[in-house]
Amino acid sequence: MSQENTKLGLLPLRNLVLFPGVILPIDVGRAGSLQLVEEVVRQKPSRLIVATQRDKEIESPGLEDLYPLAVEAEVLRVVKVSDSRYTLVVRGVVRRRIVGLSQKQPYLIAEVAAVEERNVSSAEADGLALSVKATVKKVVQRSP
Repeated sequence: MSQENTKLGLLPLRNLVLFPGVILPIDVGRAGSLQLVEEVVRQKPSRLIVATQRDKEIESPGLEDLYPLAVEAEVLRVVKVSDSRYTLVVRGVVRRRIVGLSQKQPYLIAEVAAVEERNVSSAEADGLALSVKATVKKVVQRSP
């Protein structure tokens, strides 16, 4: 994708965060989100923006209700669970910054900009990563 702003359908998430490189199933049930999914799956490649809501109780989030850093996601699979529910399997591709909304109805379309990724390699960062891995191992071992 170019460095210019791009418009993509936006899927707000209530209790999930998607990261680049991660494959995640997402349950979709809001009317606007269902229409977005139906539109996105007709496009090739099937891509959308996934953003986490600040407050999970908000039914129709606006720009101020979403965290500005989001992830562009590729839709890998769509399963129609019922007339009012889909399960999407998406893969996070790259981080994007939401700079505005160009459409609010029937579903959200976000204008997004590229985010400059900085890979900081230092002894401190490597040490912190090892510490996090060790802690996660301990938590997993102690989990039932």
